[in-house]
Amino acid sequence: MSHLRAILILLAYATLFIVGTPGLDHLGWRLKTHEEAMLRKQFGDSVADGAKALTAWNKEYRAPLTKRLGKFQPVFRVRQSWNLYRDGPYKIFRLEIRVDDTPVYRTEDSGLDWLAPQLRNRRLRPVVETTVKKKKSANWRGLSRFVVAEARTQWPEAQKVELISLRSKRPGNQSRVQHRIVATAPDWTPEKTP
Repeated sequence: MSHLRAILILLAYATLFIVGTPGLDHLGWRLKTHEEAMLRKQFGDSVADGAKALTAWNKEYRAPLTKRLGKFQPVFRVRQSWNLYRDGPYKIFRLEIRVDDTPVYRTEDSGLDWLAPQLRNRRLRPVVETTVKKKKSANWRGLSRFVVAEARTQWPEAQKVELISLRSKRPGNQSRVQHRIVATAPDWTPEKTP
């Protein structure tokens, strides 16, 4: 009886290892020639051969077993999604605020941090995110009025306040304007422009 229990425990651990190994799901089916050459040059033949053997094992044995053995996961609600943010977001959105064409705030920029505590507040952050991501967000007027009021308090002589939605692909070095909200003196009515 103890042998049967040991075999069942071993099978359970093997199943969990095969189904739940993080990272191997995204391992390529084969190493491309240039990747293998880079591995050989940088780490030597033994590492490159090991990586090649691991990709072959993943394709031939682990992937088919994962498909068969993984069917129990939804039943017990134990499916793991190890790749939730494995590479980070594909698109990066940032808000930039300009007062009279001078940048005073940009998301995650320590040099331009005017109103950062307010805009990063957990209650206001969803409003900022939807305003930046969606051209037709529901709360863009309220956010614009808030920013304009704060800018007019800080810079009473200001003539224009802009909220600019910047979008870039990862890693986020080259941004382009997705849309902008502009409010100008004397009426300070925010208007969205493409």
